[in-house]
Amino acid sequence: GALARRTGASITSVAALRKSLATIRELGYAVDNEEAAAGLRCLAVPITVGGQAIAAMSIAYSTSIGLPKGRLVGLQDSAARIARAVASHPGCRAILGGD
Repeated sequence: GALARRTGASITSVAALRKSLATIRELGYAVDNEEAAAGLRCLAVPITVGGQAIAAMSIAYSTSIGLPKGRLVGLQDSAARIARAVASHPGCRAILGGD
């Protein structure tokens, strides 16, 4: 089936979505390269507790800032560190009924 096209970069087939999801699982993060909105890129990382993704954190930025692709790796590293800090915070664990 076809998926709704929001921009020229939108994923519109289930097969392409499955391929994208496999890549996301392999990399451990997702990138939205103007798929949802023209002029907007996003990077998302999971917040995991006990090996389960319980939430996600996303960083969105305008394409107009001209962020080089190489800088995306630094953003991903920073986002992953923040996600780990959130997951290990006592408040997060208490909400989930953990420690």
